[in-house]
Formats: sequence, C-alpha cells, structure tokens
Amino acid sequence: MKIAEKSPCKIMLADTPCVGLTPDRVKSPWNTGDTFDGGSVGLTPDKVKSLEVTGKYGREISGCIRDAAGRENAVLIVDMASQPELCAVLAELAGDQLASAAKACAEAIGAKDLIAAVPDQVHWEADGIQCISVLPSPVLCEESALYHMLETGELRSAPLERDFPSQGYEGRPTVAVDGETLLKIYAMAGSDYQNTKLLLVKSGEETLLAEAPVGMKVSTLLEQLEIKTSKPILLGGVTGEFSDGNEAIAWDKKFDTVTVFTEKDCMADQAAKLLCRAQEESCKKCVLCREGTWHLAGIFQGITQGKGKKEDLDMVLDIGPLIEAGAFCSFGKGMARAAVTAVRVCRDELEAHITKKKCPAGVCAAFSKTSYCIHPGLCTGCGDCEDECDEMAIEGKKKFIYMIDPDMCTGCGKCVSSCDEEAIKVNDGTIKLPKKLTRVGKFK
Repeated sequence: MKIAEKSPCKIMLADTPCVGLTPDRVKSPWNTGDTFDGGSVGLTPDKVKSLEVTGKYGREISGCIRDAAGRENAVLIVDMASQPELCAVLAELAGDQLASAAKACAEAIGAKDLIAAVPDQVHWEADGIQCISVLPSPVLCEESALYHMLETGELRSAPLERDFPSQGYEGRPTVAVDGETLLKIYAMAGSDYQNTKLLLVKSGEETLLAEAPVGMKVSTLLEQLEIKTSKPILLGGVTGEFSDGNEAIAWDKKFDTVTVFTEKDCMADQAAKLLCRAQEESCKKCVLCREGTWHLAGIFQGITQGKGKKEDLDMVLDIGPLIEAGAFCSFGKGMARAAVTAVRVCRDELEAHITKKKCPAGVCAAFSKTSYCIHPGLCTGCGDCEDECDEMAIEGKKKFIYMIDPDMCTGCGKCVSSCDEEAIKVNDGTIKLPKKLTRVGKFK
C-alpha cells in the first residue's frame, strides 16, 4: 500500500480488500490533522444534537436524533451492511472513530440499546456495541429492510408498514445511521472539517480510496488520480448509474464507488451482470422490482447472446422510469435507473451487438464464432447449402433466397464449400439481408 498527496484529493491506494491498510499509516481523510487513532475534540452528545447532518440515503439524521431524544426506549443502529465494501475499509481505517461517534449519538438520544448490523466481510467490534451478523445487501439502505434483517435474519423491505421515526426496530423509536455518516459526525465535531466525500475507485485490478470535495466533477477526480477513461463509468454499483463522468460529487451513496472500464470491457456484458446482480439482490417484496429485475436482466442478457432487438433498448427506456416511480424502496428505484442509464450512455455499443451482430470488445461468446449469411444478390435458390447443413440452420425453398438462422448456426463453414456461386459470406453487418423468404432476383 502506498499513500500519495495530490491536492485537492488525498489518495490512498491498496489492493482489494485493503489488506495491510492500518490506522497508524493513514491520516484522517477529512483533513482534520488527527490520525485515525486520535480523538475528536468536542464530540459530545450536546454537540451531536447541535449538528445538521443528512445521511447518504437522504435521512435527516440530526432531526431523527432530536426526535428520538424525546422518546422512551430508543435504539441506535449502525448500518455497516448496505455498503459493505466501503464500510470494510472504514472499519479498518477508523474503527475507533466509528465507535466514538456511535456512542456519542446513542447517548444523545438516550438510547437503551446500541446495535450494529455487521456482515462477515466487515471486521469491526467495540465495547458497548452489540454487533449482529447479517447478510450484506444494498436493499438494507431502506430502513424497514434493515430492521427486518436484524429482527428475523430475512431480507425484506416493507416501507409502507412502518411509521418513522417513532416505530422502527422492534416497534421502538430508532435512529439508523451508516458508517460514513458516523465518521462525518466525528469529523464535524472538530474544528477543521471540510465538506468532502470518500469514494472507492475501481480501475482494473486496483481499488483506490480517494477523498474529493463535494461539488468536484467525477471526471476531474479521475484526472487527479491519473486514471484514463475511454468508456462510460459506473457510479454506485447495482443501484447506481452509468455516466460520462460529468456529475458533481455529492454526499450520496451513488458516489460510494466509481468503476472505470477499459476497451477490454464490454458495456453490454457489464450491464447484464449488473442487472443479474440486481435480480439476485432484490428482496422480491414488490411486484415492480421482482418482475422488473427479471425482465431487465433478460433484455441485457439477450443482447450479449446475440438475441437482442433494437426495440429492446426503447423498452428499457419505457419501463425503467415506471419501475423507478412505483418501486417500494430505493433499491428498486436505483436498479431501474442503472438500466436506463446503461442504454442512454452505452447505446452505440449496445446497438453494435444488435444491428451489427458484433461485440466491439470481443467479450461476448455469442459473437466469437464466425457468423455467416447468404448474399441475396448471389443466391440462385439451388438449396445445396440447406442439404449440407447438419444443424438445420438454413431455411428456404427452390428459387427463393435461402436464409441462415444465426442462433442455430454453429459457424462450421460446411455450407460455404457447397455453394458454387460463392454466395455464403462472413456476416460483418454490411450485407443487407431479407427478413422473410423472397424470390431470387426480387430482393432490393
């Protein structure tokens, strides 16, 4: 691991999952001058109550703290499971600060219990904090899903069944706060806090933890990191967005991760994998998310398998906003936005798979075989090619232009040698082909 200083970004480089990254080797990313094993001057319950803090998931954390402070039997929950990659790094770098901030917040609301939802990949524990092992999932950024996971061990979002903030975990007044927001509270209690955001930047095999001022463009951050981009990037993972990098960094979970792609990456393949992950991650509570993830994943998988149609892209743009508007929680809304932005910013590459039957990155196996077609201007309708095809991939009849089904064709090339007119060509997308059987000499 090495540390580099490049104003205005402080950059920490490490191999995933940040093995060897220790608190005494890294300074506070909020430029307070304190090392992570130091304390924050002024971190008291009264100070916590006086702060104005919004969480990354849109929660008014300060308002929730002040509300819960006036209620009985309150509980504070630390969410380390909805963004496990970033939380794993923060727990390793700043475990003591997380604990200090959590205890100060718990004392501020007079919490009877202080609980942390901690997945296996996040190694964090502290005296006075009850750590409960949970399955990690971006669905848990929805409070009701987090509470249900802690109560039952099951992934289930039910935002319409809860009345926040008075009825949360076990029906008690509850404040849920994520790990990075706790560290923000810790830093804001000091005197030199700067409004910045931490981002995990993934480029190839390397993962970097970077700090950038809120308001800086993502593209500027990547320039500071000397990371070149030739394709769209992915902000926020499965509930994020594909982007050209012109967004301004905000205090939002969308900017927890930045994934950079190269010419070796196929954007259709990346989008398909992302939507398949969404299908697996969905709690399947609401119809729009359950059916939407299945349908959207199928569309992008079809594109990578050579079965895509141009109208599929418009379908994504049509149904995506409907899913986003109607899904119960932020997971369903986010996964639909990821699909829509994939079409908007990666359209040229997606269309290449559909119209040219070509994967520009050479990743999709469906396009790695040689694809053949029958030139309609050269075919005499003799049928010799159909007789030669063992896969029954050639359709036609005498005196009609024969057609090759690309899904059934194995690319063996036997038909090529059988055609005396040399009408069977490698399909490079430049030959206009009939969509139905047409008499020889009638196709234009």
